[in-house]
Amino acid sequence: MADDVSLASEGRNQAESFASIYATTCLRHPTLMSCASSCSPFPPLPPEKAVRFLVRHPGQAWPVPDRHSIHVQTLQNDTIFCAVHGRRMDTKAVKELFIHLVANSDVQARPKVEVMQVTREQRQTESNGVVETIA
Repeated sequence: MADDVSLASEGRNQAESFASIYATTCLRHPTLMSCASSCSPFPPLPPEKAVRFLVRHPGQAWPVPDRHSIHVQTLQNDTIFCAVHGRRMDTKAVKELFIHLVANSDVQARPKVEVMQVTREQRQTESNGVVETIA
């Protein structure tokens, strides 16, 4: 039983880390330029590695150090799109907290900002297995 509690706690920690990274980067900054400037303390990934996260769009990607999981933040140049990617996390806990965060964020009160779900999909990849995207 103690193992179940520690696994649940780790899943919750991973979800909170993911939500915190998303809130302090993508949600906090009204423009991609201000979001990009907040990422400057982190060295960007080289283009050949960033391309894996940018889904065929030009842009930049930064690793975000975290003790609970592996995160990468991306900004696409040709769209108004900021994303945080997580790997090896409790996906159920992350999805629940992410959806709650976005649905209840004060970003909805900002002028010219619209919050809506544009995609929710799962796909099988060779390198990472099943990947789920909620945007």
